[in-house]
Amino acid sequence: MGYTPDLATGVWVGNADYTPMLNSSGLSGAAPVWAQFMEFAVPYLTNGAPTPFNRPSGIMDKIVCRLSGTEPSDSCGYEYNEVFASDQPPLPSNQDLARRTKIDLWTGLEASDACKGPTEDEMVLNVTDKWARDWMGTEDGKFWLEDLGLPRKPYFAPERECKAGDPQPIIELKLNDGEVITSAMLEIKGSAGADGGFKKWVLEYGLGVEPAAWAILNESDKAIDNGTLYSWNLSSTPNGIVSLRLTLIGDKTEVEKRIALNLSLPIPTVPSPTPTPSVTPAPPTLTPTETSTPEIIIPSETPTSTDIPTEAPTAIP
Repeated sequence: MGYTPDLATGVWVGNADYTPMLNSSGLSGAAPVWAQFMEFAVPYLTNGAPTPFNRPSGIMDKIVCRLSGTEPSDSCGYEYNEVFASDQPPLPSNQDLARRTKIDLWTGLEASDACKGPTEDEMVLNVTDKWARDWMGTEDGKFWLEDLGLPRKPYFAPERECKAGDPQPIIELKLNDGEVITSAMLEIKGSAGADGGFKKWVLEYGLGVEPAAWAILNESDKAIDNGTLYSWNLSSTPNGIVSLRLTLIGDKTEVEKRIALNLSLPIPTVPSPTPTPSVTPAPPTLTPTETSTPEIIIPSETPTSTDIPTEAPTAIP
């Protein structure tokens, strides 16, 4: 069916015996017949002066996104002008097929002022139909998304905004970022938990502002509210910047809080050894050795030998 202000015409194309048409549709079968007829009939009926279309009241023009038909969001790739009835405008831009929005990380819902938890800007697809979502997970669906410049693994738009009463994380360190620490014992206080969806918390430290590695100080699956997370003996930790990282692990995501501390512990003074006076050996004292004086014997006159009488043996009769 089609019309002008002067003539309305309908064309039907088919087989008289009710058998189906082969390789033919309304576009390729009936439309060419309708167009040829109207091109002849309208000038004939109007004596070559067809009545122009007059725009009726209650009509408006709107710029829409070609992909979705909604008012374009910031992520719309191509826009065009379309005519709408005034009481049937296009859907607003927040209903565009693809748009960027802030997501409340803890709940996975769209962020709002009612929720104070961490958020992240995310490209989302406004697709609620289960079949369509499943198809986008197939290879054909992924190629279709890629051709449109959309992520192959889509993030589907949440069903609603986060509101008061939805679970929210509680994560806090009772230390100031950049605080100077001068005591060897540091009591790390804070809070780690959530109204719902909580699994565990982990407290770690690393050297420097952007640590290359982290070491666990403590962890627990029990929430803690304004309590001691860990008592840290810093005596073996070098002075300088250290970073603390408190991570809250939930059902949908992980959130963390970091601070840097400046360790400035006093360096113990090692007492210098008291010098022991050294004894300077005295030079050896030489003890004089007695020298024997040779005795000179002066010879006397030449002695005369004296015969010593010997007793003569007496014979015994």
